[in-house]
Amino acid sequence: MALPTHQVQRFLAIEFNFISNPKIAYRNQLTTTTAIRSSPRSPCRCSAIAINAPSSLTDVSGIRWGSTSVQGRREEMEDDLVIRSDGLDGFSFAAVFDGHGGVASVKYIRDELYKECVTALQGGILLNEGDFNAIKKGLAEAFQNADKKLLNWLEKIGDGDDESGSTATVMLIGNEVLFISHVGDSCVVLSCAGKVQVLTDSHRPYGSNKASLQEIRRIREAGGWVCFF
Repeated sequence: MALPTHQVQRFLAIEFNFISNPKIAYRNQLTTTTAIRSSPRSPCRCSAIAINAPSSLTDVSGIRWGSTSVQGRREEMEDDLVIRSDGLDGFSFAAVFDGHGGVASVKYIRDELYKECVTALQGGILLNEGDFNAIKKGLAEAFQNADKKLLNWLEKIGDGDDESGSTATVMLIGNEVLFISHVGDSCVVLSCAGKVQVLTDSHRPYGSNKASLQEIRRIREAGGWVCFF
C-alpha cells in the first residue's frame, strides 16, 4: 500500500481482527500444498507493508516504510516480508510472502527471490534504463529461477514430503517509477488523493474473472486439479 504519513501511523496502530473466509490452497509457482479450510470465524492472518512516498522518489532514503504481521491462531507464523534499499542502484525492494502449509517455503524464498531479482535486473541497471520489456523479462526470469530453486530445496530437506508454499508479491520503487511482479493472491493497493486502486490481479483458482480462469487453466495444464468443499 502507498499511504500518506498520518495514514502510515494509523495503519501501524491497527489491530487486525477480520474474519477469514474458507481458503483454497493450490499448486502454483512458489505454491505447492493441498487444499485447506479455515475455521468459520478465525482471525485473519496477514502481513502487510505501508509506504509513504514523497512527490519525488529520486531519494530512496526519503521513502517512509511501515510494516505489520499478524499470526492469528496458527501454531507458527507462516508469513514474512522483506524491505531493502540496497543492491538495486537507487530502487527499493519490498515483498510480502503469504505462506501456508508450513514455514519452509517462506524462509527460503524471502531471501532467494531478492537475490534473483538483483541478478536478473543487473543490480538495478535495467530498472534505471527504463526498458519495460527487458524489466518484465528479468522479473519473470527471477521468479522462475527462485521457484525452481525452492522446489529443489524442498525435495532435499523433506524427501518430497514438505507441502508448504507461499505467494510472492514484489514491489520495486524509485525514480518516480513503480514496478510490481507477483505470484498468488497477495495484492498491492495504491491510495492517492483519497482514491484506492488495486494494482494486481489475484491468481486464484475460483471466480469468473480473466485472471481466475487463466489460473484454473494453468493448474489443469500442469497436471493439477482444483477442488471445493
